[in-house]
Amino acid sequence: MLAFPLSGCPVDPSGEVVGTYNVTGSLVENSCGSTAFAAQDPIDFVVELRAEDHGPAYWRRPTAAIVNGSHTGDVYRFRTEVPVTLYAADPTTGTPGCTLAQVETILVTAKASEAGDGGVSTPNDQGRADAGAASGEIFRGESVIELVPTAGSNCLRAVALSGGPFLTLPCRVEYDL
Repeated sequence: MLAFPLSGCPVDPSGEVVGTYNVTGSLVENSCGSTAFAAQDPIDFVVELRAEDHGPAYWRRPTAAIVNGSHTGDVYRFRTEVPVTLYAADPTTGTPGCTLAQVETILVTAKASEAGDGGVSTPNDQGRADAGAASGEIFRGESVIELVPTAGSNCLRAVALSGGPFLTLPCRVEYDL
């Protein structure tokens, strides 16, 4: 009998858990324009980072697909690319359609602090570091989303100059995390 993972059930990626982080991001730039890309500010989400010893890393959000990436020490890199079709080709006029490559690049530094007992003990600390005080964690970085017309696309109608929603193409949305 063959066994297959159930559709819709998340599969745990390999690697050790680096940490689970509550992330707040602030919008730095939206050159696409708010009509074309409704960038939220701020953004809030939870992400689990996992890493293997020799480079592979995993970005895991509860409601999204797992993203494979890499790491060197405490620096993690992730990249996704998906095609977004704005409009199809017009066979009557022979005008090409417009498909954008939506490329997201995430670069973060993440590290779970290792708390040691700083020598402060209380009768009820139960052996925890610094009487149970929470250890600090480091998580900072950036997320950049670029929208770039793919080869063979004609996206002129999508630009504001021609009445479209985009201020310019290619364009980018950037967050500090």
